[in-house]
Amino acid sequence: MIRLISGLLLLVTATACSQGGDSQTADSGPPQVTAEHNGIWLAGQPSAADIQAWADAGRTVIINIRPDDEVAELPFQEDVAALGAGMTYVQFGVGGSDGFSRSMTSTFTFQMSMNEGAGIVLHSATGRRAAYLYAAHLIETGQVTPEEVDSLGLAPDGNLDPAVMRQLSPQYAEAFPE
Repeated sequence: MIRLISGLLLLVTATACSQGGDSQTADSGPPQVTAEHNGIWLAGQPSAADIQAWADAGRTVIINIRPDDEVAELPFQEDVAALGAGMTYVQFGVGGSDGFSRSMTSTFTFQMSMNEGAGIVLHSATGRRAAYLYAAHLIETGQVTPEEVDSLGLAPDGNLDPAVMRQLSPQYAEAFPE
């Protein structure tokens, strides 16, 4: 399931932006951002304050790839916070209870084409799933080869797991069979 909410759909959401926990921000760079590539930010789970900081930094689109069951456990409504910050919000599950599949890469590639030129933040819980999905997108759209993708430094804690990458990218699976 994909949920897309435009920032113009909801105007009475400003109070929701004050909910959420403290930001777990590093001293340098935007809050929760684990990697940046070609203007796309990859990130871990933001707080409502982080979302406002992203909007203040010129980001206009949040793509949340946490599955519905994970989103339901958040202490605030991320979609409401994004809308209150004037951002477009897209959510579809990758990993976790939804597993991994090549169709998820296609869905993300479609969302990238629909939001071309926008300030996009792609996030998962820690940024790792975001790195997998973005890496698969880069491979499948011919922007990098499977052999080059690890050198981009997208994964927050090291190299990308080949087993996950094979599930998300046919080209990766062909280059690195089991």
